[in-house]
Amino acid sequence: MKSQLEQFVNNPKKWTSETPNLYQVILLLKNSSGEIIETTETKIGFREIEIKDSRLLVNGIPILLKGTNRHEMHPKFGQHIPHETMKVDIELMKQFNINTVRTSHYPNDPYWYQLCDKYGIYLIDEANVESHGANGILPRSDPKWTSAVVERMNNMVQRDKNHPSIIMWSLGNEAGMGDNFFAMRDYVHKVDSSRPVHYEGYNDAADVYSRMYPSIESMLEYANGNNPKPYFICEYLHAMGNSCGNAQEYWDVIKSNPNFIGACVWDWVDQGLYKTDENGIDFCAYGGDFGSPETPSDGNFCVNGLIFPDRTYSAKLWEIKKVYQNIAIEAIDLLKGKVKIRNKFSFTNLDKYIAKWELTEDGLVIQSGEIGKINLHPLKDKVITIPFKKIKNKAGAEYWLKVSFTESKKTLWADSGHEIAWEQFKIPFKNKNTHYTNTIYSAPLEFIDGENDVEIISEKFKIIFNKSSGTIQSYNYNGNEFISNKEGVSGGPKLDLYRA
Repeated sequence: MKSQLEQFVNNPKKWTSETPNLYQVILLLKNSSGEIIETTETKIGFREIEIKDSRLLVNGIPILLKGTNRHEMHPKFGQHIPHETMKVDIELMKQFNINTVRTSHYPNDPYWYQLCDKYGIYLIDEANVESHGANGILPRSDPKWTSAVVERMNNMVQRDKNHPSIIMWSLGNEAGMGDNFFAMRDYVHKVDSSRPVHYEGYNDAADVYSRMYPSIESMLEYANGNNPKPYFICEYLHAMGNSCGNAQEYWDVIKSNPNFIGACVWDWVDQGLYKTDENGIDFCAYGGDFGSPETPSDGNFCVNGLIFPDRTYSAKLWEIKKVYQNIAIEAIDLLKGKVKIRNKFSFTNLDKYIAKWELTEDGLVIQSGEIGKINLHPLKDKVITIPFKKIKNKAGAEYWLKVSFTESKKTLWADSGHEIAWEQFKIPFKNKNTHYTNTIYSAPLEFIDGENDVEIISEKFKIIFNKSSGTIQSYNYNGNEFISNKEGVSGGPKLDLYRA
């Protein structure tokens, strides 16, 4: 039995990732006596998605997708993620300025969509169609596969269609080209014309132009061409090892042209599984950690997340937070304390945040203050003056001004005081009184080549290098030990790839 109900809602609060307003719909089933025999409920949001003038609009306003891809992965339970871990994921995403997730490469657990509706995350919902390695064979235009791939699209769309967080349907991932993708797209256009279609593998069958890992040069070529579709990077950066250092370069281009609508990092979490070593200590295993050395594996190719399997941060996540921040601060006249604030939110006034500043001298805070709430509408800018007192600058000292914005009150995903954006500027003082001394040290040096260490000794200093590690084990000057490996400390400086 099929019933249709219509209800007009006058001027509802709109849903966006910044303002995830939801309404509860409750359905009651009564028998002939008027008794309630069954109830069900869901939450819905009111919002409009459209492509206009090669731009992606939500409720008529241009947005940028600051995203990540997300595989369903847990170090203990594999592809079954507990609800508590999903909440950790989405709260981390919000805290680190991520507003978009591509459900790579399959529809996700239904609870994830509820969280995205509630917290405010844009979703690119992707069908489980991938023939990686055989995409030159299937599904292509083979009619034997048409019903199979269209059914997969149907299953996803019919299950998820009421979630306001979903702003695009994706036909799949790396499954090649062919008429079957037109069949999938046509099905979506028929049953849900409210959302655009995405598919990187065959842009002719999609409403947006999508690329993986494009070069900056190719992006600029697209920007300079006459292209009607908005440009989306469904995968970029590939967060393996110490990567993501060039994120800002991509976003400089994305922000330079309205055709570009954003990008999703590959990917969210390292796909490692807990194992126990011979000492009984748990570690996150991957690749060659399973089976004998001859066991085939892709090595660390599954370890390319912004966070570690246990949901602790990597340095890459901090880089993404900075690049994705929604408030830009630009120096105008630093000696007079003038900076320009640009509100890059699409729907949020900056008066919900607290602006603060601090001035440091050689790393020590010498002045600080609170600007308070700045009334600045979305996508607008204004010049403000930081009220620091006149500085009597010291010869040779460096002075830095930091401006930051923090949450003014506790939110669903962060405590009051959580920092959402910051910028730091060197104050351009002219240190006329700075004196530099060029001293040539002429005292003789003694060189001792030991079994484990190399020592270099002079009248005032002694430095010891460890032969196996190459690190400085000890540095003593005028009787003061500045670097030491005593009490198990490894000495330094030493290689740290996460700070490269």
